Amino acid sequence: MPNFHQHLIFNGVVDHVPASADACRQWLDALVPKIHMTTLVPASAVYCDDPGNEGVTGVVVISTSHAAFHYWEPGSENPNRLSFCLYSCAPFDPQAVVDHIDEFWSIQDCRWRMFDRVWDIVDVSPHMELAAV
Repeated sequence: MPNFHQHLIFNGVVDHVPASADACRQWLDALVPKIHMTTLVPASAVYCDDPGNEGVTGVVVISTSHAAFHYWEPGSENPNRLSFCLYSCAPFDPQAVVDHIDEFWSIQDCRWRMFDRVWDIVDVSPHMELAAV
C-alpha cells in the first residue's frame, strides 16, 4: 500500500436534525463502504446532554484509522453545527465524504480541509470553497 496519511477536517452548519443517535450510527456505518474502507470496530453514536454541548457524538474505527463527529442540536451553544474528521493511511476521495455528509445532514454552509500527515502536516485541499451544496 502506498504511504498515504490523509486527514479530512470538516465543519458545517446543517439542516437535518437526526431522529436518534442510532440513525447517526447507521450513517457512519454507511460511510465506510463509500470510501472503499473496511470496518475494524463498528460505529457507535451516543447522545451527549452536557449543557451547551447537547447533541450526538459518533465514531467508527476503520482498518486504516477512524472517522468521528459531533453534532450540536438546536438550542445548544453551537446550534445545528456538525464537526467531522476522517483520518486514513489509505487514499480516499474527500468529495465523496462531503457528499455523504450532505445526503444525511443537508449542509447549509461548510468549510473543510484535507491534510497530508505523512510527517509534516501539509494542506492538500483541492479547493477550500468547494461546497457540497
